[in-house]
Amino acid sequence: MSNIQTVTPASIRNACQKMLTDASIVSSLTLKNKRICQIKKDGDNVQYILLCDPFEVVGRTYDEEGENSGLVVRFAADRKKQPIVETTVSRSELVTDPKKVVATLAGKGLWVTAKREAINKVGELLSLIRPQNDITIVSRPGWYGEIFVSPTGEVFGESEIIYRLSEKTQYSDPEKSGDLAGWRIGTDAALNSTNGDFLCMGLLSGFAGTLVNLLEETTSLLINFAGTTSRGKTTAQRLGASVFGNPIRGAALVKFSATINAIEAIAERANGTLLAIDEGGQSGMTGAQYQAAIFTLAEGSGKHRLTAAAAERKVRRWSTCITISEEIGFADRVKRDGRNPAAGAVARCWEIDVDDAVILDDDVLAALDEIKRHYGHAGPVFIQHVINEGYPNDVDRLRKRVKEAEAKLSAIGDAPQRRRVANAAAILLVAGELAQEAGLVSEGYDLQSAVRRVLERSYVRMAQNMDPMETALINLREGVLGRIGVDVRELEYDQDTVHREVVAYFGYDEGHSIFTSKAEGRSDDKRFYFIPVDQLAKFGGGNVTASAIARELKKRDDLITPNAKNSIWETLPRGGKIKHYRVSGSFFHEAKVKLVAVAAA
Repeated sequence: MSNIQTVTPASIRNACQKMLTDASIVSSLTLKNKRICQIKKDGDNVQYILLCDPFEVVGRTYDEEGENSGLVVRFAADRKKQPIVETTVSRSELVTDPKKVVATLAGKGLWVTAKREAINKVGELLSLIRPQNDITIVSRPGWYGEIFVSPTGEVFGESEIIYRLSEKTQYSDPEKSGDLAGWRIGTDAALNSTNGDFLCMGLLSGFAGTLVNLLEETTSLLINFAGTTSRGKTTAQRLGASVFGNPIRGAALVKFSATINAIEAIAERANGTLLAIDEGGQSGMTGAQYQAAIFTLAEGSGKHRLTAAAAERKVRRWSTCITISEEIGFADRVKRDGRNPAAGAVARCWEIDVDDAVILDDDVLAALDEIKRHYGHAGPVFIQHVINEGYPNDVDRLRKRVKEAEAKLSAIGDAPQRRRVANAAAILLVAGELAQEAGLVSEGYDLQSAVRRVLERSYVRMAQNMDPMETALINLREGVLGRIGVDVRELEYDQDTVHREVVAYFGYDEGHSIFTSKAEGRSDDKRFYFIPVDQLAKFGGGNVTASAIARELKKRDDLITPNAKNSIWETLPRGGKIKHYRVSGSFFHEAKVKLVAVAAA
């Protein structure tokens, strides 16, 4: 399958001529005067009836489930912008309504004569073509093994499988504009301006989604640019949007004026790239609804829904980078409704405060405007560099690089929420480093210092926004789960294999106060966790006392107590006089369900 960038009207005519000479195609058709014509003979008199402009059929298509067969039709449209058009037509529609198919092609720029007989003949020709190339139509951009499918429809990498992005998913304005040098003028002006730090985060967001998708991160990267008007929030988002497409319209930048259901569809179309949601304050959602939307966007999965026939619809999924701009910020939006923002949501949405940003000089703004005229060139260069470096073949090497960057940005012992944001910052940093290697960011620009400065400011904001108890519970949950097999061990563990102090235990209730380490088919939520009194507050982060955490767990029915008056047990089930709390496994292993419940309440 040829790259559309190398296709010309002449190459289409040559392919069409070859197609018409195939013995299985209607023998009465030929290419005459650069048009497909029907041959009509009356004795020695030969007449050529015009039908349409030449076209070629690139291949036969199927969706990812091997269904919904179609044809990719390529032709030269009668227009200056996007002169070569590729579009998919349905084989089932060619059978049931060929006139509609021909009319659709005409609407996209294929010249077809208006005569009924001619239209029928074009439909008949399409139905007889049987190309040998199989093309897989994918419903979202992103990585497919070692192949990257761009939201513009371009495909990068080599594979035996030919991929094509559904036209419904492609950017409505997929064309590049200007050149890479012009784009660099605009982005360099942004990075070297007084507001360079947070504008840098906006630019790097345009590259980060490809890494989030390649790394198969469990949550998407969410960045919230918050601050009063005219501080450059939308400019930061446009910098990111310009990486793959038009930073003004028809590409990554959208208004947050749709329902969450519509946002799910938009997020899936931004898989592996960037979704930049402008003016989040115009969403019309309550604080609780907005918080639930943050959870949904971060988790990367839409709701389960049914069709009118009660069949389950395909769940929308995405793994990408999402930026949101608004004047008061996500956490303050929730507080305005008289609620405390859930610590999990705060940690999932990296809030970057831009209130102290200055209004830039006219000459800087003029240079920044270059990205409105030069865009769409950086994304392909970045993707090709990632492929050339071999990361699609060795994702663990990329994962290690992100972990090393995270270690530089996050101190050992940081609370889980801070580590989550540090991980997001690390992905941005590595994306920036790769862009710098590819010549897309000035070699001397100090990316690490810029990311670190923004991250430290965000930590202060996070501390103000998080409810202390919710923070402690998330710390407890993530701290215990993250240390299972290290120093959180089974009740009956091999002491010869453990060379550090055990800080908590777990087991399964056999009844009659007898516990075992053997799961015997039981799920993790059926466990009991035995946490020494002096360790509970440490797991919680040290800002809330152990007794307060225990009271909250008891209130939520997650604490098992020896009697109605006491919460502390004196002895471990397998012996050992250690005062401890007993916490149900459901608290640790049903965390996601509980977090969503907090957001939706």
